[in-house]
Amino acid sequence: MINSNPDWNFMGVYSDQGKSGTNTTHRPQFNLMIDLAKTGNIDLIITKSISRFARNTIDCLSVIQELKEYNTEVWFEKENISSMDPKIEFVISVLAGMAEEEARIISENVKWGVRNRFKQGKIHLVTSQVLGYDRDDENNIIINESEAKIVRKIYDLYLKGSSYIKIAEYLNKKGYKTKLKGIPYSSSSVRNILINEKYTGNALLQKSARKTIGNKNAMKQQNFLPKYYVKNTHPSIISQEKYDKVQDLRKQKGLKYNHTTNLRTLRNRKKNKSIYNGFIKCPYCGKNYQLRINHPHDNYRTRMLVCASNKIKKTCVGESLFADTFDKIMIRHINLIINKRSEFLRNLRTSLESHPVIIELKEKILVLEKEINSINSILSNSNNNDFSGTFNKELYNKKIDLQKNLILLNNKLLTTQ
Repeated sequence: MINSNPDWNFMGVYSDQGKSGTNTTHRPQFNLMIDLAKTGNIDLIITKSISRFARNTIDCLSVIQELKEYNTEVWFEKENISSMDPKIEFVISVLAGMAEEEARIISENVKWGVRNRFKQGKIHLVTSQVLGYDRDDENNIIINESEAKIVRKIYDLYLKGSSYIKIAEYLNKKGYKTKLKGIPYSSSSVRNILINEKYTGNALLQKSARKTIGNKNAMKQQNFLPKYYVKNTHPSIISQEKYDKVQDLRKQKGLKYNHTTNLRTLRNRKKNKSIYNGFIKCPYCGKNYQLRINHPHDNYRTRMLVCASNKIKKTCVGESLFADTFDKIMIRHINLIINKRSEFLRNLRTSLESHPVIIELKEKILVLEKEINSINSILSNSNNNDFSGTFNKELYNKKIDLQKNLILLNNKLLTTQ
């Protein structure tokens, strides 16, 4: 239909394969299409139906209103309506609401199928995320012996008295890797292995669930859905007896911690709570810097800011900072903001513009802009013969691809700055 209309230029198909229409946050192709419309490259969007465009009524209406400001029309084939129709908001509200309800029904049907499998004792073990397990050619769950040795070692070390942190340090020192290759062990990853009942060959199903449609974050659930404990679903790496011993030991340590250390730690946390929490990011790994008190009970007490990646073992090149020195720098900048705002903004802009990431992005943008200008120059000076027509079409398609990349780079530059 599009190619048969001589007045239309095809700008491409923007499809997010496997992405839900319940929200627009994680739909890169959809967002790219909207960005192209904002830059004047798209003035008509044809979509199969409202439910394919957006299943959230608020998102649907807000996107349509936004596109109207850029004179971009959206045509919904199934409903046979245009976003430029004066009655569109009422129609969209009704139809998008129906689409939203359809999404809810589909979601409930899928959940019903999953819960029904749970009731029947059928499990779906994601072996790519569980250390010690793989699947064979017939998709059966099998034990990965090289990984299973690590799991057994973790259980043995814990029963011998090692803490989560000590076990993580031991595994990292030995060069063992988690299932997510390249990521070192941490106290939380060790804990997750120790509490995972699946290592006994049994499975507790429906430990977590999502409460709302469109919310992809599963939360630990206690009461609103039933749980199912299924025995002998796959080969065991740890005996039930050893697993139970570990859980008993965890409870004993938890009681001891709660009655002694925990109270003292909570008091110290309140005492040492600072403005640094979640405020300082490591430029190398992106994790937060945390306040650490060295020698808290003597005359050598020092406040240090340390990259969270280096909490157990130094795995990041981010250097530790003296908190007192950082405080002085921050106070100086705060005073500069209050008293000399324009000077502060000028210094900040200069600092950002000299950052290697910003410089690299600007260089890429400059190269793309030159290529686009060069193509525009060729197109404006070309003849209208058959050869030029074919050649121009290829150039025009290349120009569109370059403009897409340019939009992506500009968006990245804006978010980086």
